[in-house]
Amino acid sequence: MAVSMVVRVVIPSGEEPALVELPFRQLVGTIDWDDASSDTYRGATNTQAHTFTSAGSFDIEITGTAERYGNGCGGVLAGREYITAVLSWGDLGTDSGFVSLSGALFENVNLTSVPATLPIAVTDLQCTFRGATSFNGDISTWDTSHVTDMSRMFLRATSFDRDLGSWNITSLTAAEQMFTQGALSLGNYGALLRGWAAQAVLAGVWLHVPQLYDSASAGARATLVAAGWTINDLGPVVVPTYTG
Repeated sequence: MAVSMVVRVVIPSGEEPALVELPFRQLVGTIDWDDASSDTYRGATNTQAHTFTSAGSFDIEITGTAERYGNGCGGVLAGREYITAVLSWGDLGTDSGFVSLSGALFENVNLTSVPATLPIAVTDLQCTFRGATSFNGDISTWDTSHVTDMSRMFLRATSFDRDLGSWNITSLTAAEQMFTQGALSLGNYGALLRGWAAQAVLAGVWLHVPQLYDSASAGARATLVAAGWTINDLGPVVVPTYTG
């Protein structure tokens, strides 16, 4: 029996009718919009649109196959503010052809929750949470071992502050502006540096983090730089000295 991907949208009273677009590429399957209507797709469209005529919470169920969920780093979609959660990846979570979440949750400003697992074949997380200003979910358990691109993943995600030091980044080749204009704390940036420096990383990665690093993380940062990384951050924490 097919297991659905589930996306929750909440339409506030007074904002109906509300147009919501979903960014599936090459979707072959069915979307049940949870309002007694559904649509079937055969891969010809890059977005799937629906107008909700009443207010309320709707759990949209998607069954079938797709190559990606997301409209890249420039794709602002109608109704993005109504998406509050991805409850399940469904069968797409184990589909070897589902390879990208680039821009999946771009400017979903009311998003608060996503699954604790990442679809197994995803390699592209570019701009996934870009502008998702309410999101601070725990995604530390995501298996990112196949991911090559995390650039702009949390750009302007101004609530996100989690320890991602446990992520497997051995396939990572791009992380430009990953946390630019974000909220990653000193402690969680340090945990990231220490966890990532302990791995066999690829050379040539650019990482941007608008945060200081402390003395406990300086060695890890130096290890990544020695491995061929370019790290743009705010530099070391300066401990004041007192004389007299």
